[in-house]
Amino acid sequence: MGLIKRSVFGVAILTAVMSVAAGCSSSSSSPATSSPTQSSSSTEASPTGGSSSGATLPAGWPSDIPVPAGLPLSRVIQSPTTASGKIAIYYGAGEKAAIDAQMMGGLKGAGYKMVSSSNPAASISISSWKKGATTVGLNINAAAGKVTCSVSVNPVG
Repeated sequence: MGLIKRSVFGVAILTAVMSVAAGCSSSSSSPATSSPTQSSSSTEASPTGGSSSGATLPAGWPSDIPVPAGLPLSRVIQSPTTASGKIAIYYGAGEKAAIDAQMMGGLKGAGYKMVSSSNPAASISISSWKKGATTVGLNINAAAGKVTCSVSVNPVG
């Protein structure tokens, strides 16, 4: 039963990421605007690059979850599998193998234990992690010279 649940979770994450990645390349009829004087109570996504879209991590996002180096936060969406979960989606130019190593090493270094993992392929890898009551799903995907890294966290807040 656990294997089926993990498989369904992985497929849900992959579907969400693929939908978002497709949305990242489409144009919008109303451009997003950002004011340099805006303030936010949310955590900044990337200390080295911020977010090109103005997206921020939600309040309650665990501070020990690594941020993929060099990938800006594209958006945060509600988890399709749980009301208390969120998915942060980072997207940009990068090297998938380096993002894999950094994110998995960061989670392990923060005390998360790997629960399951796919065999990392050239274009996609999926893993799930657990620490206390917090579950993290990690999906890293490379296509067309870009990397999408989705990090699902449950619970948030």
